[in-house]
Amino acid sequence: MILLISDTHNNSAALKRIAEIYSSQKLSALIHLGDVTDFSALEVFRDFACAKYLVKGNGDVIDLAAASLLKSMGFDFSNPPFEIFVNGFGHIALMHEPYFIEEYLDDNKTNNIFYGHTHAREDKTKNGKRIVNPGALTDCMNFRRSYAIVKTDSVEFKTI
Repeated sequence: MILLISDTHNNSAALKRIAEIYSSQKLSALIHLGDVTDFSALEVFRDFACAKYLVKGNGDVIDLAAASLLKSMGFDFSNPPFEIFVNGFGHIALMHEPYFIEEYLDDNKTNNIFYGHTHAREDKTKNGKRIVNPGALTDCMNFRRSYAIVKTDSVEFKTI
């Protein structure tokens, strides 16, 4: 099970609530798809035993201090696109903005493509690849705050 979040925009209360819900659950990975804004808000996930990944969003600045903080909390991070491998899910392409989706649709290795930025939930399959946007954990643009739980055979959107 992958916990997939994006576009938190300093919503520490939502991150704290998610951490409370999933701290005792067995996760394969925690993935943040960017626009955290203040990386110290991710401190609530420090003790999560799963792999933790973050892809930089257009509202994020990863300078030396931010990089050091993210590493101390156990996050692997990169500019987009960020390619990872999660057992049971295979090769995953992470991006904040959906600009790189097309280049992953024709490759032979990518199983999943996860992106954020638009604040709109999406779960679709194209060329045999699952494409997921969990929505946003911020109140803006008339979207409800949401995140996603990705399982090998399904995606469940949750609101908070």
